[in-house]
Amino acid sequence: MLKQGRERSANPANFLLPLGNNLVWAEQFQPGVDVLDELISRSPGVPEAYVRLAEAYRKMGHPELEVRALEGLARIKPDYPMIHVLAAQAMMTMELVDSAKVLAQLAAAEKSAPDDPDVFYLRGKALASSGRFQEAVAALRRAITLRPLEPGPYYQLGLAYKKMGQTALARETLERMQYIKQGQSGPSPP
Repeated sequence: MLKQGRERSANPANFLLPLGNNLVWAEQFQPGVDVLDELISRSPGVPEAYVRLAEAYRKMGHPELEVRALEGLARIKPDYPMIHVLAAQAMMTMELVDSAKVLAQLAAAEKSAPDDPDVFYLRGKALASSGRFQEAVAALRRAITLRPLEPGPYYQLGLAYKKMGQTALARETLERMQYIKQGQSGPSPP
């Protein structure tokens, strides 16, 4: 029946996209990848297929393939919302992180969303991982300014300060992170 549906559908996106989405949502990743690959080969202009394919690869633990799917999306729809942030996030999970490529993606993301805290958070992480701690501190401080109640940037900032030998700033920043995390989880029951 699935084979007949695939063959009879005049517009493959009408049948294959919902099928691929449902398979990925049901955590049947490889069958979902197969369906989405078929859709992309038959109708390469369907942005949602690339997004769901990237999600499947991420959940399967294949960041290189996730990046490839996002690059395919960028080729067909370069103005897709958050495409550069998604690509940078995926690149940062790869075994060998190419900081220059990550930073290039984030520079492109900043042009379209100059006040996106995720851009600065990821930039800070990428800079810190390449030993550029002063620049990382500036990026992480910007992320904190844009989203002051998010604990992740505080953690990364604390680590950067620690690597720079500024233990008092590291301790203060990590304490602030703990305070924010406690505030988000609410008061403890009596």
